[in-house]
Amino acid sequence: GRGHPRHYGQSPYSFGGASCNLSANLRWSWQHPDGRYNTIIIGKPLIDNERNIYISSMDGVRKFDIDGRVLWTWSVFNFTDKRYVPNNPAIMDGRLYNCLTTGELFALSMETGELLWEVMASAKGIGGDTAFVTATQGIVLLDVDPSQPAGPLSGRKNNRIVAFDSSDGSELWDFTPDVGVWNFLPHFPDDGTAVFQTWNGGAYRLNLSDGMQIWSQGLNSNVDGWTDGGPALGPNGLFYTTSSTATMEKSAFSEAGSGGLAARRVSDGELVWNRSGLEQGIYTYPVVGRLAEGAPLSVVTGVGSLAYFPLQIQYFIFGAMPGAMVGFAIGMLWALCKCRRQNLWKCLLRPMLAAAICALIGSVVVLPFLKSAYPYSVQAFDAETG
Repeated sequence: GRGHPRHYGQSPYSFGGASCNLSANLRWSWQHPDGRYNTIIIGKPLIDNERNIYISSMDGVRKFDIDGRVLWTWSVFNFTDKRYVPNNPAIMDGRLYNCLTTGELFALSMETGELLWEVMASAKGIGGDTAFVTATQGIVLLDVDPSQPAGPLSGRKNNRIVAFDSSDGSELWDFTPDVGVWNFLPHFPDDGTAVFQTWNGGAYRLNLSDGMQIWSQGLNSNVDGWTDGGPALGPNGLFYTTSSTATMEKSAFSEAGSGGLAARRVSDGELVWNRSGLEQGIYTYPVVGRLAEGAPLSVVTGVGSLAYFPLQIQYFIFGAMPGAMVGFAIGMLWALCKCRRQNLWKCLLRPMLAAAICALIGSVVVLPFLKSAYPYSVQAFDAETG
């Protein structure tokens, strides 16, 4: 899971010599009782102090014990592809918090799965790309109000952040950033504030008590850029944000642009260092830690384009299928103009032959424009100096 506040991007734990061969050491597995394709698991599991596991999926929330037994299930009422659980949950003080795409925020009993309260967080709804509901100091935070997409492949950006009282769901405050957020994951420095990044790599710090802005930085440095990655909070008082120069549309077609990783002081937002111009965009969350005992702090991140369809599917979508459609149309015209009734069966072969030839030509024509591999790397930087 995300870990405790202050440890979302780092962990004080290690494998302790345990094997990393997960297949050989599989203890248990679970799939939906109606078949594995009847739901999609949203994000990561949460683990409580008794080692119980909470998993959100599109159709609801489930609690498992350490041996994989389902202890309770809470199901979405009127579950559809328009009404489902979109976010990672949060747990705090015996309650689990999550939301629905139709705008509701809800709290469940961690012990029984009973619905404790449900409120309308936003009549405009909540975006559906695996953001995070977070909870700290009696406050639940989430992002709401997705705008309409700017283009056919632009997803939605959430334009408002709202805080609720964790005991009853009453709204405490809201805040509208100048740049939208994506996969919203605020971090809490344990000083009564929250820091988060925008979808273009800018950063904000807010007071948790009233939502007032303390500082904002880097909002206009990459106006058109977008990443569905996120930030990390280091134990050194620095906040690390990720970015890509590519727009969402270009990222969807694997035109990843260049990436950036920046470190800012939590206290005042001042830029400490910035590694821009990385060979690919960053579409993941960095982690902060020591790579060896006694080593200085490092920040480690994946650098690479968003993966698109496998090459075989790209052939079909962009080459073979359009080519076959054009070829079939040409073959039909050929058949209508040249064929006689007594040779009808031969005429029917002409559209199919033309479709096959044009599908082959189409595949060859689009080959230079397709990606058979997606470049990536894992890179580590000195957390203090970059």
